Amino acid sequence: MDPSAVFNPEDYYKSEVAGNSTGWKIHIPYESLSRFQREALNDLLKKNSFNWYERGHENEQPVWHQDFPSSKALYKIDGSDKDQPGKGMTVYAGSKNNLDALARDISKLGILSPQTKGVKFDDVNVIGNVWARFDTRHPDFDQYGKWGISIKSRLSKTKVWQDMMKRAQKGERLFQSQEELDKIQSFILDSIDTLAETYGEYFMGKKLEQQSN
Repeated sequence: MDPSAVFNPEDYYKSEVAGNSTGWKIHIPYESLSRFQREALNDLLKKNSFNWYERGHENEQPVWHQDFPSSKALYKIDGSDKDQPGKGMTVYAGSKNNLDALARDISKLGILSPQTKGVKFDDVNVIGNVWARFDTRHPDFDQYGKWGISIKSRLSKTKVWQDMMKRAQKGERLFQSQEELDKIQSFILDSIDTLAETYGEYFMGKKLEQQSN
């Protein structure tokens, strides 16, 4: 399946400033990093042709990057992990192949501490202490989901999903029975199947063939 037939990856970058992105993104606990660690991470992102913008807090004016090429990815620095611990920096990798390559490079820096419980609930582990999730603005999906993927809207409105989310907010055990666990797992698999069908390799990734010498 050609993913470009149903989705143009360029749209991910072009629409991000408008708050309408679809793609993989990495969450990084930016406040836990030292100045030197931040510099190392920023240098890595710049080396990979990433551009940046910042979102202000409280009465601060948001600062947006004004001229980023649509063919390159973005990252943002929220500047504080206060509201969402572990998400002080978001790196918009876009495709799964881009995510995997960038996550390996970030992991090799050896600067990330284990992520927070909340991020581990929202995201999926890519490698080491690098966690990410796939966001979509597909009309049949909620923007956010759990365990790294967006969830179908009709499934997130069910009682079993809503009950799980209420327990999560209270810090309680997520599932009260094997039946509930099986149901939630079926929701996740259902959502993954549709995302894979819709976005193809952009969502699932593609095994890169080794070039012969």
